[in-house]
Amino acid sequence: MPLTREGKKERRRYKRKPYNAPLEYFRTGRSENILSAASIDISEGGIGISSDCPLEPGQVIIFKNKENPSVLKIAIVQWSMRIGEKYRAGLMFI
Repeated sequence: MPLTREGKKERRRYKRKPYNAPLEYFRTGRSENILSAASIDISEGGIGISSDCPLEPGQVIIFKNKENPSVLKIAIVQWSMRIGEKYRAGLMFI
């Protein structure tokens, strides 16, 4: 099992693959405009994204790839952290 930077075992069930695509999303339960993000990696179970807006674990996100806007995906935020001026988050597909 691969190790994290901290030397801990990763808990991932699915292998991640690099995936760079522009995304649009909104957070359910909020009245806001559509927000932009970029994907970083993807697996059968979820996707890693980078966004200008903070995300909170437990939030439900509905998003689509700007290049294939007819397909909507639903995910729940598993973790989020600020990195510089951006927010990196891990989403689990539901």
